[in-house]
Amino acid sequence: MAESKSRITVLLRSEETAGVLALVETCTPAGFERYFARLAAERQGVDPPDWALQPLPPVESLGPQIGAS
Repeated sequence: MAESKSRITVLLRSEETAGVLALVETCTPAGFERYFARLAAERQGVDPPDWALQPLPPVESLGPQIGAS
């Protein structure tokens, strides 16, 4: 386990889908459930619930995207 406020990165080196979403959902700060609700609604072709349309929390990028030069 990473200590509180640790910065970590997950690199998937395989072409296979990995079960990372459960890890992300349990480690994200309050407010990101709105982001996942929006994604789910989009995939299902429906409108997201009203509570999911509230502003998302700020996101801090810690470096370039994996594979970017």
